Amino acid sequence: MASRLRAPERRALIEEAAEEVFARRGYHSASLGEIAAAAGISKPVIYDHFGSKRDLHLSLLEKTRDALFERLATGAGQNPGERFRAALDAFFQYVELHPYAWRMLFRETTGNPEVVAAHVRVQAQADERIAQVLAAGGLMTMDPMMTAVLVKNATNGLAIWWGEHPEVPRAAIVEASVRCLYDGIGSDSDER
Repeated sequence: MASRLRAPERRALIEEAAEEVFARRGYHSASLGEIAAAAGISKPVIYDHFGSKRDLHLSLLEKTRDALFERLATGAGQNPGERFRAALDAFFQYVELHPYAWRMLFRETTGNPEVVAAHVRVQAQADERIAQVLAAGGLMTMDPMMTAVLVKNATNGLAIWWGEHPEVPRAAIVEASVRCLYDGIGSDSDER
């Protein structure tokens, strides 16, 4: 007889299944029944942990945002180019290891006002984090927020392309990003 899962383990199982279902089907098309089936539980068990589909989705947005930002914060290097490369590598590693979470953070749209507002906040927070990385690296020769938005959208665009070309190694994706973005931002340095 299989042992019964503890509440935190069951919650993690629900979140893992929901991440995949939301990313694959979108917020509107996903159902709690489908999430429950993917998690191997009954639908009422979801309500033991989350009040609604919206609450589950909002909780996942926060969790995936925090995981991505934590990964980006671990990038280190001796010079601005190394730090920029480390941040890009951390981002693309996240996309590679957590494609569903990335899709939820950066590609999902919905008509639910609270979910839309949460996505807008995540995007603004991502812009702020990127602007901080750029400013800390002494890379800012242009408006920090405008540059951050450009970097975010360029890397997300490349991540979408990479999803259609998984044979391309992450190192090549990072190198292309560094060459286009770091060199293009205006660094006068060859420190990469």
